Amino acid sequence: MSLTCTCPTPTSIGNIGALTCPENVGQIQRLVFARAFSITDVATVILEATWTGLFAAIDDTHAVYTPLIDNPVVEPGAVITIGSGNEVRNGIPKIVGNEPTSCTFTLRNFPVAVIRALKELMCEPDLQVIFVQEDSKFVHNLSGTTVTGFAVQGLRISDKKIGGFNALDEHTLEFKLSENWSDYLTITDPTANFDPLVDW
Repeated sequence: MSLTCTCPTPTSIGNIGALTCPENVGQIQRLVFARAFSITDVATVILEATWTGLFAAIDDTHAVYTPLIDNPVVEPGAVITIGSGNEVRNGIPKIVGNEPTSCTFTLRNFPVAVIRALKELMCEPDLQVIFVQEDSKFVHNLSGTTVTGFAVQGLRISDKKIGGFNALDEHTLEFKLSENWSDYLTITDPTANFDPLVDW
């Protein structure tokens, strides 16, 4: 990915808002996948009827959710630079962007039928994900007023790791999120209407 800057440079640097409410996603405990999330606004995403319709849909808006997952790790990608030493002024590398963010999750004791269904998602060229975190809040993208998911790339479901005598069997689910994926991340609480960790 490359760093895209406004050109020409604005007449002044932009303002930075005050830190009125700290933001923290917390632990991701469920994943919701679809080819296309396009929910009109946050007032709609909190309604159980909205999700009932998406789970029953027979077009690109059809959504599916995973059973509860463990060990979520969302690791931002490293910086991408060019040049060193005499190649660049003062020997300072030029920053051109960031590598993708790596997301990995552990699926413990998942039946093989569920794993087979998840593996079918590996063939989807255009897939989005919405996270459900520990307090049953949705973590999604907000484009204007429209709720969408984050674009998934390189989805992979591992084969079974057998735990043996002292551990549980498990699979790994992993994918990448492109640079700047979280720039419009929004956390929305549906729990006055329903609880997606309990009700699904």
